[in-house]
Amino acid sequence: MAKQHAIVIGGSMAGLCAARVLSGFYDKVTVIDRDAYPAGAHERPGVPQSRHVHALLARGRIELDRLFTGFEKTMLERGAIEINFGSDFATLRPTGWAVRRPNLITTLFASRVLIEATIRELIRRLSNVELIERADAIGFETKRSDSLGVTGVKVSPRDSGAPFTLTGDLIVDASGRSTKCPAWIEAMGLPMPAETVVAMVQSESGEPAERLVVEGNLDRSECREFFYRGRDVSGRRRSDDRHDGGNRRPLSAER
Repeated sequence: MAKQHAIVIGGSMAGLCAARVLSGFYDKVTVIDRDAYPAGAHERPGVPQSRHVHALLARGRIELDRLFTGFEKTMLERGAIEINFGSDFATLRPTGWAVRRPNLITTLFASRVLIEATIRELIRRLSNVELIERADAIGFETKRSDSLGVTGVKVSPRDSGAPFTLTGDLIVDASGRSTKCPAWIEAMGLPMPAETVVAMVQSESGEPAERLVVEGNLDRSECREFFYRGRDVSGRRRSDDRHDGGNRRPLSAER
């Protein structure tokens, strides 16, 4: 059977990456998102955490560049900063501050909005991927023959136009914590599938701050500071990125 149409609910990082993978197997891929995508690297309501400092770790950098040709080059051109994990990070361990040594692990420091904007730009170049903005997925389209099956997604535009149905051969839910899929499955009279939970221990700070000390130079004598708005470490203003630096001072623990 020909694989004709895949539908992805949710157009953030998970949804866009899923769409890129599916574009190699399906004739058409449609991504539905409730937001209007901004033109350029700007925040949007569906990603409130985008204002936090972000770093793209080594594996993510490798995989995104593999999926989206030109990703790394475009990121660096638009303000992402390459950082060596061994020499540029100040690492506090139970035994004290770790000695900094260059290693083979390099990360990209960049804002979430720059990462997403770059991915959106590159995925729009794929002729078989369509992004539907300002629309809500409101339910499954179903069909019963020998058994009950899902044949599509009901879509309601947020601005104008009547609700419509997208028919698809595969549906991926990448809508995150706002997912309605459990309720839709329950409404179909079906039991919920078993869940696999990947537990992790993580701590984040959502407190506003004028600046965050995130990495220092090789000789440990001073630390670069990335301001949330302003200029990068070379003093140049970045028009597309939101991670900025400029003023530099020693880490108190390293003075």
